[in-house]
Amino acid sequence: MSVFWQYFMVPIMVIISVLAVRGFLFNKRTGNKGGIILGGGFAAATLFVTALSVYDLFVGL
Repeated sequence: MSVFWQYFMVPIMVIISVLAVRGFLFNKRTGNKGGIILGGGFAAATLFVTALSVYDLFVGL
């Protein structure tokens, strides 16, 4: 994968992770149990992949 795509992909993944966590917290605040379960799983998976991509960008796999 070219270096350009790494620099392009990581900021977008960070933005998506922030939005996923905001959605999870909104569901938690409003008491939406289904949204908490689905959003929490999506947020956890997104945060894991984002952390892995940031690690790969700065340290390398």
